[in-house]
Amino acid sequence: MVTSPHGKVRIGVGSVGLQATDPGSEFDEFVDALERARIDSLWLPDLVSAPGVDAMVGTTWAAARTRTLKVGTGVTILPGRNPMLLAAELASLAVLAPKRILPAGPGRPR
Repeated sequence: MVTSPHGKVRIGVGSVGLQATDPGSEFDEFVDALERARIDSLWLPDLVSAPGVDAMVGTTWAAARTRTLKVGTGVTILPGRNPMLLAAELASLAVLAPKRILPAGPGRPR
């Protein structure tokens, strides 16, 4: 978040997928760089058929790895997931990383 004379400016970054042969280390570097740059949020797509880091696993990893970065998914494809399990996972994440889990995608400022 950046403070200007006009108010707060929040910057979020979206990720479409990681191209490296080792997506784990690339994702770690990416998340660490976002935290160092004081980026407000990271948004991961729920693209089940695409290579890369799963959106729910990635948001969990990023929340655990950082202290201030907010994490969320753009749009979660519910037919591909068990809604009860997803709700339980998000509730657990919200307890472990209060005010940093954004499950619905970028919307109006909070």
